[in-house]
Amino acid sequence: MANILLAARGSHPPPTVGKNWPSTFINRHPKSIQAWFTTVQQVIDKNGIQPEDIYNFDETGFAMGLISAQKVVTRQECYGRRSILQPGNREWVTAIEAICADGYSLPPCVIFKEKVAIASWFDNLPKDWRFEISANGWTTDQIGLRGLEELFIPSTSSRVRGRFRLLILDGHGSHLTPQFDRICSENNIIPLCMPPHSSHLLRPLDVGCFAVLKRTYGRFISDLARTGYNHIDKLDFLADFQRARVEAFRPKTIQNSFLATGLVCSRPSSRSSQFTSKTPRTVVQLQKQASTLKDLLKQRSNSPPSPSKLMLDQIIKGHCISLRNTALLAQENANLRATNEKKRQKRSRSARQIPCEEGWNVEKGLQLLTQVDLPVEAPMVESHTQVELPVQPNQPAPRAQPRCSGCREVGHKINVCRQSIWRLLRESNLWKWLVLQRPELKPEHVAKRLQWALRVRDYTPEKWKKVFWSDESTVERGKGSRREHTFTRPKDQIALRDIQEVSYKGVKQMFWAAFSGSRRHTGLIPLSGDPDSPRGGVN
Repeated sequence: MANILLAARGSHPPPTVGKNWPSTFINRHPKSIQAWFTTVQQVIDKNGIQPEDIYNFDETGFAMGLISAQKVVTRQECYGRRSILQPGNREWVTAIEAICADGYSLPPCVIFKEKVAIASWFDNLPKDWRFEISANGWTTDQIGLRGLEELFIPSTSSRVRGRFRLLILDGHGSHLTPQFDRICSENNIIPLCMPPHSSHLLRPLDVGCFAVLKRTYGRFISDLARTGYNHIDKLDFLADFQRARVEAFRPKTIQNSFLATGLVCSRPSSRSSQFTSKTPRTVVQLQKQASTLKDLLKQRSNSPPSPSKLMLDQIIKGHCISLRNTALLAQENANLRATNEKKRQKRSRSARQIPCEEGWNVEKGLQLLTQVDLPVEAPMVESHTQVELPVQPNQPAPRAQPRCSGCREVGHKINVCRQSIWRLLRESNLWKWLVLQRPELKPEHVAKRLQWALRVRDYTPEKWKKVFWSDESTVERGKGSRREHTFTRPKDQIALRDIQEVSYKGVKQMFWAAFSGSRRHTGLIPLSGDPDSPRGGVN
């Protein structure tokens, strides 16, 4: 407003106020601030407003991928301004918040820059959150009215202590419309706008909550950037914004914000100074324990520092270093796990679009999603017996049997064609090839194999390593036969002179062995004959 008044003077180019103009304006006009507090106190006394009925209603904006200002520790030899990594999305998002002087925070209203709503926005969020969409991600007069009618009034009607509710506002245009005033008067809400250029001093949301909210959200974005997550979309914003609200809108923080702005009187608080000794889990707890221990030792002994005190200091210092390293590793591990889980959840979320003419809360959005999934019945039809059922589509034609490109026969491909295999063997000079006909695979054998496969389909690689595979084999002394199902070139064949002759032949021996995927194995265990077996088995 100050820049508009300066431009109206006709100067070219029009001058603008400096960054310190609001503070100097307040210093020059202290009576306006005093008049504000006088007006607030008069409204409270005249209408009998309780502290539990004083609310602050305001909006704030976020650039989804920007990190707040932070301090960075670098090496001493690094000069100049260091380059930093910022996630690339700078899309604007507006959040409308409302808080009460007793520490209660209302559900937020999130405004996205979109034309339609996305189904995945409503996942894993409280049912009372509200979403709005606009062309640029900013609030409008209509959005402000819907936020008052459908969010603020329903959320505070059950908490009214007196007759009237006091609503502290700034000078935003969406709060100064006649419709806004009419709705407030119909619901016993007294809107009260603060003086211009003083919201950073008089508005509780600016004094306490919004600063913590943006700082916490920026810290979460910075943690994601450190783990290599460099693009922040709306789903990432909702997840981190929900976590940041938990830290920013604590009851104690909200109460202190109203106390700092002078809207309510301070209340006495009692603090316990008792300290209970317990095992330290953090560096702060360790320092408290160490301070208490040193005080006790100092009370019992007034002697100067001794070697035992120096040893105690070294033990405490080493414990502090260990706790800090453990905390850093645990935080890094938690961040990586959270990033991995977030990526996995995003891949499984729905991207279905929903036509959106006005804002919804999460509960209504989920209801509309279920309605979209239901089948739509044709109009002017009372029952399905009055109309003909739709014709079912024809079943796809069965696929033709494969044809071999080598022998041109139907029923197999060239990679399993016998003639093609023989031709390849002759071209490769592989003549000694013994093939035995495998036994026919009967249906009962197929069923057993299928049952076994279904039973072990959920095995992990670690579990497969624990499985032992066993088999037996018969060895006949002096026979020297080649292995079956083996391709051997003529120059690699075993000659008769390489086979050792023995004086006795026809002696057979069966051996059994087992091994696992973890390279554990048994020795060759000889098996003896079983005279009770009808087929001459072994045991």
